[in-house]
This record gives sequence, C-alpha cells and structure tokens, in this order.
Amino acid sequence: MGAASLAAPTGSRIASLLDSLEILPTSLVSAARVLALTNDPDSDMSEFADAVGIDPALTAKVLALVNSAFYGVSRSVTSVRQAVTLIGTHNLRVLSVTYCLAGLHHQWRLPQNAAHDVWEASVCKAAAAALVARGIPGADEGHAFSAALLSDIGITLLLAAGQERYAEILRNTEIDIPRQMALEREQFGEDHASLSGRLAALLRLPEPLRSDVAVHHALGPESGGPSLPARIAALLPHSLYAWRAADHAALAALLSAEAGQRWSGLDAFVAELQGEFERVSRVCNPGCGAAPSLAELSAQAAAMATREATRLVAQNAGLLNQNIALLGAKENAEARAAELETRALLDPLTRLLNRDGMKESFAESLRDDPGSSVAVLLIDLDDFKRVNDVHGHCAGDAVLVECGRRVTAAARDADLVTRWGGDEFVVVLRGLQQGECGAIAARLHAAICGTPAAHNGVTIPLSVSIGASWAQSPLETPLEALIERADAVMYEAKHAHGRTEQR
Repeated sequence: MGAASLAAPTGSRIASLLDSLEILPTSLVSAARVLALTNDPDSDMSEFADAVGIDPALTAKVLALVNSAFYGVSRSVTSVRQAVTLIGTHNLRVLSVTYCLAGLHHQWRLPQNAAHDVWEASVCKAAAAALVARGIPGADEGHAFSAALLSDIGITLLLAAGQERYAEILRNTEIDIPRQMALEREQFGEDHASLSGRLAALLRLPEPLRSDVAVHHALGPESGGPSLPARIAALLPHSLYAWRAADHAALAALLSAEAGQRWSGLDAFVAELQGEFERVSRVCNPGCGAAPSLAELSAQAAAMATREATRLVAQNAGLLNQNIALLGAKENAEARAAELETRALLDPLTRLLNRDGMKESFAESLRDDPGSSVAVLLIDLDDFKRVNDVHGHCAGDAVLVECGRRVTAAARDADLVTRWGGDEFVVVLRGLQQGECGAIAARLHAAICGTPAAHNGVTIPLSVSIGASWAQSPLETPLEALIERADAVMYEAKHAHGRTEQR
C-alpha cells in the first residue's frame, strides 16, 4: 500500500481530533492560563489560585501534592491559594503544564502505556532544556522547560490517529529524527513538529512559546530555529526505551561543540540530567516510582551504535576485520558492563560514592596499601530541614549537590568522598598523621561555608559540623568503628555551633 493511500484516512482522523479541541478540557485552559500568568510580572498568587480553581482535577492534584510527604507541612492545607503559595509558581507551572498533556491523552483516549511513555519522554526533555538554560546568562529556565515539555504534543496526536502503525515508527531504532519526520509526512501528511505548532495555537498558548514549539526541530537560532536548550532536548528520544544510535551520536556532538565547557561529554550531561529528571518527576507525581536510568538507556544506545559499526566493518572488510571488530565490540561490552556496575555504587543525586561504593573502594585501597593510617571526616549540614521548608526540596537537592562538589574540590584526589545519607557526607583519607586531620577538616569547612549556595536566584547560607577520627592501623580499627566515632564527635561539634572536632 502506498504512502498516499495511508495518509488519507489518517488525515481525516487527525482533522477530527483537532476539531474536538474546539471545546477545550478545563485542564488545558488552566494550563494555558498558568503559563500566561508566569510570563506576566504583575500577576499575583490570587490569579494563580483562580486559574487552578477552574479545574477540579487540577485543584485536587495541587492539594494532594502540597499535603504529601514531599512538602512535609505540619497541618493539612485545604485552601488553593495557600497551596499555590507553598508550591510556588515554578512548581505550579510544571504541574499544570504536565496536566495539559494529561488532558490531551484523556480526551483522545490514548492507551495508558502509550500516554505514560510520551509523558515520561516529554518530562525528560523538559528537564534537559531547563538544565541547559540554567547555565546560559539571560535564558528563561521556565520558558525552556515549558517549550520542551509541549514540543511533542503532535506525537500524542499521531499516536491517537495512527495507533500501532505510528508506534512502530517511534520504536524504530534504525532511523534518526529527520527520517522519522519524513515517514510522518509520507504516512500522515504532516510531521509531529508541524502538528505541535497547530496544537499550540488551538490551546491558545502564549507567544513565543507557541512558535518555539513549532520549530523545535529546525536548525538553530541563526535560521529562526530553536535555542540551544531546545535543540539539546529535541535530540533526546521520543520514547526513553528506544534511544536511537544516530540521535545519541548527534546529541554527543552537539554537547561537545556548544556545551563542552560545562560537560566533559554525554555521560557527564546524562548524569546531571538524571537528578533533574527525578526531581521534576517527583513534582509532577510525588507518588511515582523511580525514574528510568538515563545512563543505562544511553549506554544501550551507544552499544547499538557499536553493533551497527561492527556490522558495517564486517560487511566491507572481510573475515579478518570482522574478527577484529567483534573483539573490539566484546571489549566495549565488557567496559560498558563495568561502567554500569560502577553506577550502582554512586549516589544518583550527587554522583558521589554511595555507602556500598565507598566500602568497595576502601576495601580496594586496603588491598593495595594495608599499612597506612586511615582518617574519617563526617560532615553534617546544619539546619538542613529549614532549607527544605523555606526554599523547597529542589533547593535542598541543589544544596546537597553543591556541597558534594565543594567537598570533592577541596579533598585530595585519592580521598574517598561519599554521600553517606540524607544531609551527611563522609570523607575517608589514607596516609595522614593524626595532627593533620584538624587542618584538613578546617579546610573543608571553609570550602563549604565560605560562600552561600545559589538556587533560582536565591542565596542560601551554608553551615556544617564536622567530626574527625583517626587510626594508625585500619586492620586494628575497622572503618565502621571510625565512622561511628566521627559521628559522635560531629554531634559534639554541632552542639558547639558548627566547630570541627577530632578524636
């Protein structure tokens, strides 16, 4: 069957679905209103509360979120205005725009698994755009988030119209985004970017959001196309479980060319994106399970590229080159397996060692050097609960990441820096004299507390208490005992208003 005969009935179905949006679900109206208010510097909280209040489902979602353990309020919140004030306009924007997607999925009767896949991929793209925008002077992080989140609403429409036939295109990992869009035009008469622009107009989204949604796959800002945050988000997969090797390689090249000073490579970007993705997912759905591991999905895409390269070499270079390539593929697979095993030993938020990672690294250190002394510094953030209560959990996460970064920068290369749990960090040091521990603890204290942390334009002062313990022989004094001793000393320091103590 030819492309023209396929496009005609589907085109009628698309037109019918677009016509059905002439009467918008209230969730879509609410989302558009919230977006308009966030772009209006004169808007106030009562207007946001009114925008939420026109939709019972969105009202219920907002109240459920603010009364969840995620916010930890001491009394039940039943007022929409109070809930909106506590959530803040940034999180309200995230929540309402994701509800806009949910409203489309419901109205078009999208299968639940398909709706979830599209939602998850859209949230990942939005988190990526916001992350990139955060490092660009003058960029609007909220706008970048919303534009990326809504950029693929045309995919929702094509899934509703084409069902399994279009799902096969999304799952095809042997093509790239330009080829996908060509197939969309062949089979449906229009690609998803064009449909996203038409939907943005129907949903009455404000400018420039409407235009940015329509051009998110264009070449770049110099041609009237999208900004760097939008271009990076657009190269992330439309289904997280079908990350195409060609798009994966294009994203790595774009990051290297235009964001190389910020990220050393795609793996570093994906590692930071994982934390952002998880935070946004918790805001949208605080009861949701763990977000997918972007690092593992990225590794699968890279492995796919390796397999494809191996196949081409084998075809063109004969049996000898085929065997060499297969050997290289095996080595790559073994290296990737080791990398994935390493990731299980890292804290997903700070990318520092977790407890298991620290214990394994320390055991390796003992095998290499059983005789050197060992010191433990246990660092605890003072009054961290207040950071979460006053500034929100996203700010709290940002503080933890920044503290981890400062500790790592101030520590020696061989030191084991660990996020021990909650607001505590542990540093394990080898080969020190006992008298050196206090000076290193003081250096770490100054590195952490010397300047405030910053989140979304707000400065957050930092204060820590540090306990230190030391043993001449790690074989005579187990690491667990040293950590317990440092923990007890840290609490003595905390009661002494943030001094460092040693025992």
